[in-house]
Amino acid sequence: MRRIFIFAAVIMTVGSLTLTNGQNADSKTAVPAADTTALSGAAVDSLLISAANQAISQFSSQLQTSLKVALDDGGPLNAVNVCNVVAPDIQTAHVRDGWFLERVTAKPRNRNNQADSVQLAILAQFASAADAPTFIAQWNDPVKREKFRFYRPIRTNELCAGCHGDPASFVAGLTEELKTLYPDDKAVGYKSGDLRGMFAIEVMWPEGMNYAQKLAASAKRDTK
Repeated sequence: MRRIFIFAAVIMTVGSLTLTNGQNADSKTAVPAADTTALSGAAVDSLLISAANQAISQFSSQLQTSLKVALDDGGPLNAVNVCNVVAPDIQTAHVRDGWFLERVTAKPRNRNNQADSVQLAILAQFASAADAPTFIAQWNDPVKREKFRFYRPIRTNELCAGCHGDPASFVAGLTEELKTLYPDDKAVGYKSGDLRGMFAIEVMWPEGMNYAQKLAASAKRDTK
């Protein structure tokens, strides 16, 4: 597996990235500027990559815990209803202090998770079976370094298969429930290991430094 750190690869298109909540990057709520004088360019890159991975780990852990409890309590029908409510709440918790996190895909269940043209190009890189990267990180401008973007793939696992696999294998009533909750659902037919989408994080810099440091410190504690 390889890692890709891109500084200029998609600068011309990334600058027009539209977020799924209807905001563009420049319209996010401003937070106090942080003192970054002690951080070099390489140190900033390392900090943001560590922090982004930790934000994704926290999101995934919280969602999977909720889904496992829901499955134990009421099976896939209960889990899909819990996911409908819990996943957006967890995502919202990570939109703060100059940070924005979302999940996007080419085949969305929730139409708000539809990847845009720039994100679809990133997804195509993760879809490569031969040499897919473990993540992609980039600055919108390698000189100004004002907006950092981080992408990590989401691959189908056994927990996902009950609601995202072959519809013929779904428990009774699940297909109907999915149509009720998500009339335009396209997120089915996946097998274990299939690329289902990706996490997309955008960080305003230096506004996002304080939260980045909190996330990186949390990651260090988790590895002890």
